[in-house]
Amino acid sequence: MGGNESKRTMVVDRDDIMVTQSVINRLSGKEKVPDSAPEPEHKTGSGMDFDYAIPSSKIRQIESEYQERLKATEEREAMSKARLKQYEEQSEQQLQTQQEQFSRTMDELEKKFIRNTGSPVCQDIQQDVFQCYQTNPKQTLNCSSHVRAFTSCVDDARKDAYDMSKKA
Repeated sequence: MGGNESKRTMVVDRDDIMVTQSVINRLSGKEKVPDSAPEPEHKTGSGMDFDYAIPSSKIRQIESEYQERLKATEEREAMSKARLKQYEEQSEQQLQTQQEQFSRTMDELEKKFIRNTGSPVCQDIQQDVFQCYQTNPKQTLNCSSHVRAFTSCVDDARKDAYDMSKKA
């Protein structure tokens, strides 16, 4: 610790590794790691106090179980992602199908109920009325004959349109 870097080399044979029960509990999540752990009292002459010694073969078994669980978790996650992607694709296809159906239905309804009025009617007489009003802005009663002719033309066009709708 401190500013000096320690350069120690330690060689450990895996069969000689011993782990205390408290380390196992902390690794397995059964025991929380305290914020400031007090220094353990050494009871043996070796400088280490073991509550319980675990042979390295058991450690390897625990490591392999952990790796298997990790692999299984990754596989489940990959399957979940694949399923989510499949659901998104299905949802997109359903949305597209519904939009197409809606479009077709709207086209059918427009054809059935919304009829185009066609071309404008009586445009020449309408233009005469407009010109009469422009030339006689203060004497609009002078244009009454033009207005009557326009009104009559529009009424005739309405009757014709109504008669054609009855035939259809």
